Amino acid sequence: MRLRRHFDRPYLSTSLREVWSRRWNMTASQLLREVVYDPVLAALEGRSLDRAEGSRSSAAGSAPAAQQKAQTASVAPAGGEPGSAAAAKAAKAARSPAVAASAAATAPIQPKGAAPAADATAPATDKPVVQAVETAAPAAPRRPSRGHMLTAQLAAFAASGLAHEMIVAYSNRVVTGEWGAFFLLQWVLSTGEALLDKALMRRVAAADAAAAAAAARVAGAAAGKPQAPRAAEDALTAVCRLLLNPWLRRLTTILLGWWSSHIVLWQPVSRYGLDRRVISNFSFGGSAVPKPLPVGVLT
Repeated sequence: MRLRRHFDRPYLSTSLREVWSRRWNMTASQLLREVVYDPVLAALEGRSLDRAEGSRSSAAGSAPAAQQKAQTASVAPAGGEPGSAAAAKAAKAARSPAVAASAAATAPIQPKGAAPAADATAPATDKPVVQAVETAAPAAPRRPSRGHMLTAQLAAFAASGLAHEMIVAYSNRVVTGEWGAFFLLQWVLSTGEALLDKALMRRVAAADAAAAAAAARVAGAAAGKPQAPRAAEDALTAVCRLLLNPWLRRLTTILLGWWSSHIVLWQPVSRYGLDRRVISNFSFGGSAVPKPLPVGVLT
């Protein structure tokens, strides 16, 4: 039996979005997507849930499939299935001398110069006849608005924070709100990270387009002459390229996750001794009785 991975090397993530959506606790991520994200997005978009799920597929991936379905060819042999036993037997019988003599004797006399009539006893050809079938290409799903997607992501992070608050409340008989705040902070950081990445990639793409256009102009204007050296890249574009480096982004993601966990997530754990209680509960194979809460926790 093959089971799905629960974690997929989260230390290789290049962004917080990749951590929470594709690498960390993938079972919970899939559950939140199906139970919270997709229904909220469908309600905001005012359409059915299946259409909202289909809109998450990229148009680039669906275009080749639509073009492939737009025109299909069905191959049908004109004289029955080629290679069948019946077709081979009929063709062999039609080529025999007795059948040829009988056909010549019973053939009608044609006037001189007239085109010969089609022979009804001639074997059917095995050449396939290609019939093109045109089908309407399905329209590409409309991409949801950015505001609706951010709202659905906020709902998913809030639901995860509420579930973790229930875990803390059940373990310590107290509600702190810190674990819920941690997941709301992750939504804020992920949103800011997405906006920053978009600005960085737009800057780099514009610089690459300008450099390609300048190189084309130099090559066209100075044919046969030495080309001018490429202009030095400005400092801002160089910094943008550096920030988009995958290894630097992995390091930044790890540090950002550690910082946000240290200031919010681990505070109630150390304050109420949740880690020690969990270890003591499992120290004897789960048979140990949980220790009483420290004095002052319920007050």
